Amino acid sequence: MRTRYLKPGFFENEELATLAPVTRLLYAGLWLIADKSGRLRDRPARIKGELFPYDNTNVERHLKTLADKGFIERYQVEAQRLIWLPTFRKNQHPHPKEPASTLPGHPT
Repeated sequence: MRTRYLKPGFFENEELATLAPVTRLLYAGLWLIADKSGRLRDRPARIKGELFPYDNTNVERHLKTLADKGFIERYQVEAQRLIWLPTFRKNQHPHPKEPASTLPGHPT
């Protein structure tokens, strides 16, 4: 996991506030495991293991909710399933020494 900043606006986002607390916590956690470009592999079981190792929660269901609400974009490049956080670069300033993303970009 990486060190990221959570801005006060996270808690002021009225649309995000309509989601279940676990969904909001998952969203914040995705920022920690995303790479420098806001991308990560779409592997719900692994995400659960990294972010919720002690909880019995359905990460797939919460990822679907986040995607349906536009907080994340789920996409596939060849056989790779991926997640992109569209507002990542707006809200984060990764350390300059953090390696560049090796994952394919979102086909915007």
